Amino acid sequence: MSSIIGTHATAIEALIDAGAHGYCGGQFADVGDGSGAVASTVAGWGFTVTSRDGSQAVDLPEGVYDVVHSSWLLERLADPLPALRDMAKAVAPGGLLVLQWDPGTSGTASVKDELAETGLSIFSEERTGRGVRLLAGCPDPDDGQSPDLVRPFPQAVGVLEVVEVLEPTPLMRRLVLRCDELHRMEIAEPGEIITLIWPIEGAGEIVLPERGKWSATPGQHSRNYTVRAFDRAAGLVTVDFFLHAIDGRASRWARAAVPGDQVGFAGCRVHWVGDPAARWTLLVGDETALPSIAAIALSRPEGHRTIVVAEVRDPAEHAYLEADGVEIHWLDRGEREPGRGREPEELVRGLDLPSTRGRVWAAGESLVIQSLRAHFLTERGLPKETVTALGYWHHPRRPRVPKAG
Repeated sequence: MSSIIGTHATAIEALIDAGAHGYCGGQFADVGDGSGAVASTVAGWGFTVTSRDGSQAVDLPEGVYDVVHSSWLLERLADPLPALRDMAKAVAPGGLLVLQWDPGTSGTASVKDELAETGLSIFSEERTGRGVRLLAGCPDPDDGQSPDLVRPFPQAVGVLEVVEVLEPTPLMRRLVLRCDELHRMEIAEPGEIITLIWPIEGAGEIVLPERGKWSATPGQHSRNYTVRAFDRAAGLVTVDFFLHAIDGRASRWARAAVPGDQVGFAGCRVHWVGDPAARWTLLVGDETALPSIAAIALSRPEGHRTIVVAEVRDPAEHAYLEADGVEIHWLDRGEREPGRGREPEELVRGLDLPSTRGRVWAAGESLVIQSLRAHFLTERGLPKETVTALGYWHHPRRPRVPKAG
């Protein structure tokens, strides 16, 4: 049993490294997990899951899956290369292949060479305590993403020092942070994110990952935040924190931060890719998404129709985004708990969107975003490559109660 638990834990860690937990739906193929534990977890993220236990042919349809995953299977196969080729071909344009294997096993030495032959781009490779973890992507010719945006993570690591603290609204706290290592970081798109890292209370010093080899470190907290502003020459980055009661660790740190405080960082990742063919942009989210929404909205070219649907607590938060030429629909929830209710979706459903090609970006509570994603793709029939839906956070899920009898 402990072996199964360990295998499941490393598989989920690899998927989170790849960002699969933020997809809020899509097609997922798991190859080699006979216990079904991985399939059960990712189904909870909103994926439709196809499983192969590794004792049978992979036999997956080509170009269908947003994420294809296999952990600790390749080393168990007499010839792993046919299975590898089948998994690579099953990845849809813009999708991910997430692999873990023991490189010391005969037959796995040429995994990377074989993968390169399939046309996938390897953007992260690292040694873990158990073997090799590799993340690869299938280029999407329709998404407008240049090859340099699929890049090793992190580009830069270091320790940031708080130099200024501001409060743009009652629920937003803005920190301006400085580090010499920021000169290594390239910001290619608005709304890119950095990962902030700090030790668990009383656990000692900040421990940083290696450049280009991200892995979560025991004893450290890490959270992703939008780069609100970046001054590479001055070595300054600005990050806005929504004082989210549910995410207590990050909010407590941000509430208490003062100039001179320090936090580790790893940066940065793209969460938005512009589409030159898009004639309009729709941005949807709650306060956790507002920093990205603001960064994207303010970067749209003059004359480009930009629509924002934002749920906040009350009108005092409206000051966070004031922009000429941006059509903003505010939803004030009052004392209602964030991430509950269907008001954002109902407002989106009522929008009269243009028939021309557009670009949609949505983020917030995972079940809310999952439902919105289905609306955009299924009901409105928008092209998949034009919709990005990210689960930034989620309410604790209630355990299922077995039926009597």
